[in-house]
Amino acid sequence: MTIVTSKPTSAKSRAKDLSRDEIVRALESAIMNGTLGPGERLDERALAARFGVSRAPVRDAIGRLASLGLIEVKPRSGSYVATIGASELFQFFEVMAGLEGLCAFYAAQRMDADEQTMLMRSAERCLEATAAGVEAYVAANRDFHDLIYSGTKNDQLMRLTRQARQRVGSYRNYTFRLPGRLKRSAEEHFGIAEKICTGDALQAQQLLAQHVDIKRSDFAPFIALINEVDKRER
Repeated sequence: MTIVTSKPTSAKSRAKDLSRDEIVRALESAIMNGTLGPGERLDERALAARFGVSRAPVRDAIGRLASLGLIEVKPRSGSYVATIGASELFQFFEVMAGLEGLCAFYAAQRMDADEQTMLMRSAERCLEATAAGVEAYVAANRDFHDLIYSGTKNDQLMRLTRQARQRVGSYRNYTFRLPGRLKRSAEEHFGIAEKICTGDALQAQQLLAQHVDIKRSDFAPFIALINEVDKRER
C-alpha cells in the first residue's frame, strides 16, 4: 500500500497564507463597519502598499470576498464593495431575522452558566458603548450577537447566520444612525439576554427576530438615511 503524504508547508508559504487571511479580515471588517461603503471602488495598488505586499495577495483576498458576495468585480472597470437593491435588502433582513431568532432559540437551550454570564456582560458593554458613538457600538453589538451564535453549538447555523450578516453588515449599521436607535438596541439586548439566560427559548427567539428585522414602516426612512449619508460622504 502506498501512502501519499503532502509536502511540508514552508515558513514562507505560511506567511503568504497568513497575509492573505489578514487582508481578507481587514477588508471584511472595513465593509462591515462601513469604512468601505457600498459601491466604493477598491484600489489594489493602494491596498498592496497599505499591507506591505504585492498585488497578488490583494487580488486573492478580493476574490475570496467576491465569492461571499461582499465585493463585486467588474471586468475592465475594477472591484467595488457590493451594493444591494432596496427590495433585495428587505428580503435579506427578513432572512436575518429568521436565522438570528433560531440562534437565540438554541442558545437558550444550550448555553452554560459561564456563557450566560458573558452574554449579560456583553449586553452591559453595549449599553456603555452607546456613549462612545456608532463605531464603538457596532463592535460591541457584533460581539453580543457572536456570543449568541456560538451558544447554539451548531456550526452550520453559525456559518449561515454569519454569512447573512456579512452580506448586509454595511447597510445594517446605518440603522444605528436613526434617532434613538443606539439606546433602543442596547436596551433590547438586555431583554434578549434575560430570556436566553432563563431558558425561555421561544421568547428569546421572538425578541431577537424582532430586534434584527426592519419593519416596513421603518424601511423608507432607513433607505432615505442611506442615500443622505452616501451623498454627504462623497
